Amino acid sequence: MLKSYKIGSRGLNRTELNKSNWVHLDQAKKNNFDDLKDLKIRKRDFDSCLDRSERSRIVIRENYSLILLKINSKKENRSVTIGIFLFDKKIITIHEFACPFVLDIVNHPENITSINSLLIRLIQEITKTFFVETNRLQEEVNKIEDRIGTSASKSVLEKLFRVRKDLVFLVRSISGNRDVINSMISNATMFRLSKLEKLDLSEIHTDQIQLAETMAIYREILSNAVEIYNSKISHEMNKIIQRLTIVGSFILLPTLIASIYGMNFKPDVSPYNMPELNWKYGYIFSLFLMAVSIIGTYSYFRIKKWI
Repeated sequence: MLKSYKIGSRGLNRTELNKSNWVHLDQAKKNNFDDLKDLKIRKRDFDSCLDRSERSRIVIRENYSLILLKINSKKENRSVTIGIFLFDKKIITIHEFACPFVLDIVNHPENITSINSLLIRLIQEITKTFFVETNRLQEEVNKIEDRIGTSASKSVLEKLFRVRKDLVFLVRSISGNRDVINSMISNATMFRLSKLEKLDLSEIHTDQIQLAETMAIYREILSNAVEIYNSKISHEMNKIIQRLTIVGSFILLPTLIASIYGMNFKPDVSPYNMPELNWKYGYIFSLFLMAVSIIGTYSYFRIKKWI
């Protein structure tokens, strides 16, 4: 959707394309390039604004500068690209998805009196989208921390890796945006930035440093959560093996007794060849030995506090 605004004394007003200071195209498609052909921007630069994998960078052309930044997208649940074409008296913003902050800028155009002030406001709003996403991820990380201690289910692990993947994309995007803003501050003369505008960009740069540090903390928390998850799985496996070992121990001695009495020795050949086979209580005696062996094993484990 193409919208055009003019910077006035009372803020931003809708106007015609050729009279505007700010042209915004969201939900853009490649065939929308024809709508902007009179503004003399390159097709390759237009396509870069729609490339989700495009990195944050600054492109200098003969008649304009293109600032490519990453912006967090709720629809994609990750960072995508937004392009800002900076002319002497005009700004063109192009984004593949809807930009909810456009209405905020139009309805609250405080301190927007020039192209540079509008540019700084746009960068501020783009940075805010990452703060919103950071708050969402904080809730997700807290939920994972709460669940990882009580449950080692597969769903928890899947959620953990999904949040971790989102963090990777956000860290890359924030780092790229931070480098672009730092470059703008370093080349303030080329962008015709006043001292106050440089300070505003420096504040945004500081915000993005804080965002990057916060994301790094979240990644460390998730890495620790993975270690806790692995430890919990290992602990549960050890408990299972311990139970199986105890059960096997109960069966071991009775099996030994049964195997001894299953030997093919003849009592009539020698008095030492299993006389219990001809004893009328021999069967009961063997069962008694098995029961004693089980009770003895159980008592030993209880004394050792293994069960």
